[in-house]
Amino acid sequence: MGTWGVGLYQCDDAADLRVDVREVVRAPWDGDRLLAWALDAYPELTDPRHDGHTDLRLALADVFWSYGVEQAKIRDAALAIVANGTDLESKRRLGMSDRDLARRAVVLDELAAKWRSPNPKPRDRRMLKEPQPFLLQPGDCLTYPTSQGRVRNPYVPPAREAGFYKNFPWERDATAAAIVLACVHRYETFARYLVALLRYDGGGEPALDVFPTLSILHSRTFAFEPQRRVHLVSTTRTHLKRMGISVVGNLPVNRAAVAQEFAGELGRSGREFANDAWTLPDTYRYQPERLAPADVRDPVAAFLE
Repeated sequence: MGTWGVGLYQCDDAADLRVDVREVVRAPWDGDRLLAWALDAYPELTDPRHDGHTDLRLALADVFWSYGVEQAKIRDAALAIVANGTDLESKRRLGMSDRDLARRAVVLDELAAKWRSPNPKPRDRRMLKEPQPFLLQPGDCLTYPTSQGRVRNPYVPPAREAGFYKNFPWERDATAAAIVLACVHRYETFARYLVALLRYDGGGEPALDVFPTLSILHSRTFAFEPQRRVHLVSTTRTHLKRMGISVVGNLPVNRAAVAQEFAGELGRSGREFANDAWTLPDTYRYQPERLAPADVRDPVAAFLE
């Protein structure tokens, strides 16, 4: 059921929502606008039949309280869930033991007591005064080093790299290529980049004139189905530097073709670029028979002018 404990965030749905809200609260929105975002991003919030319905309602009320966001509707709904035992009944149906149900009840009572009063020390929302600037532009052609398909870990600061890579070895053995097909502001605020990973098997870094000849990379999923490697991603200047991203040059993009072909991907929330930049060549050491890229011809030139 996606639950690994009795705590509020010890389930997949609540944990995911908390991560998403950490970014969204930076938008200069009031409680009503933030609630509208949550209902759009998590339709399960309005579907009592969904297993994660109560988890999401409770988590949203708690995250709003943490940031001092005033939204009486979601707070009162969460208090009602605690008072009428809806969450505990849901967990019982999903197989939670009587012992854990009792522990969960204590957690919920403590949360309800907290929510009844405003947070005296809310977390800093670090609200943006204007939309995030774009660090990359449509048509930017990117290269970066990989090791057995893995990128350098951008979450490791330089001072910790020696110790980290001693425990998790990383030796450059290839160069990856990618192109930015579009840049959008999600919720008119957050910078996102539609990046296509390209199949590149050359020895050195590709020159700009090589990029139009390349094909969009496809990788087999665990179900052995080819996955087109075009992702909407977020990133930071620090992450680009630590991953070793270089901009080789810029090519004109057919924006209309991109918008039509990737409308679904452009509507996603987007993950960190580092999570989607892996290439997984045939030499990938973990389950290569499942994760090796599929040989699919998908010319990137179709999206260039």
